[in-house]
Amino acid sequence: MIKERKRYIPEFKDIPSARAKMAELPIEKRIKDFSEVESVLEKDAAEREAKRCLSCRRCLGCKLCLAACEPKAIDFSQQEEAIELTVDAIVIAPGVEKVPAKIRPELGYRKFLNVVSGVDFEAILREDGPYNGLILRPSDGEIPQTIAFIAEGRDAFRYTVKEMSAAQKNFPDIKLLLFFKEETGKIEGITFGQRKGDVIEIKETGENNNLLIQWEKDGKTKEEELEMVVVQTPLTLAPETVKLMDQLDIPKPRPFFEHLDSALAETGKEKIFFSGGIGKT
Repeated sequence: MIKERKRYIPEFKDIPSARAKMAELPIEKRIKDFSEVESVLEKDAAEREAKRCLSCRRCLGCKLCLAACEPKAIDFSQQEEAIELTVDAIVIAPGVEKVPAKIRPELGYRKFLNVVSGVDFEAILREDGPYNGLILRPSDGEIPQTIAFIAEGRDAFRYTVKEMSAAQKNFPDIKLLLFFKEETGKIEGITFGQRKGDVIEIKETGENNNLLIQWEKDGKTKEEELEMVVVQTPLTLAPETVKLMDQLDIPKPRPFFEHLDSALAETGKEKIFFSGGIGKT
């Protein structure tokens, strides 16, 4: 038996989507006339294919990327090489990753539309974001009257404050609530209500897609209905950085986000420093 192997199909498990398959005329109809065997893609399928353009994941030598690159920064003649350098010091500046997968499932992230991660909310606040800088509920496109910010631990608190500050600056009429297990007191420049305690679970209340937050305070369970929830998780070092630091036998700085962007942190190794821990958000 001969197994046909389609040309130019990358054998990667992480490709965004499979290539659209062209509809073909059934064999029983092909033998009756000279109609084209392959049809055309439907409009939606054609648009999806167009979005895959130049997402090859493997060089095919077509040089379309070179044609699209205005600075002509692509050099097909360049070969892989190992370069040995002598330097006075090494600064590791990895930035950070926020990992939505670490959000507790009971908080309803990716289950309820109006529960978003801190990363999602940062994108919403951007002028080039999904809503052109407006704060809108994903479920219905309405501006929420109340937003709850859940800081999942002290590590996430600092970023939660930054997000709350940006939200109030752009939309001062939105009521902000902070769910955090520690007492924070007043935060300069932000007017908000605090719900001290541990969030137990988030549920949807009904057809309006509002959210019911359950939290525990002093051994008692309380509930409150809100329109939108932002869950901020702790920050983690990028996997590539962890691998590099393991190779260099450098202990992971903790807490790495406490260092200022411009600060250099000691790593325990002479002339090797850590920088950029809190990243840019």
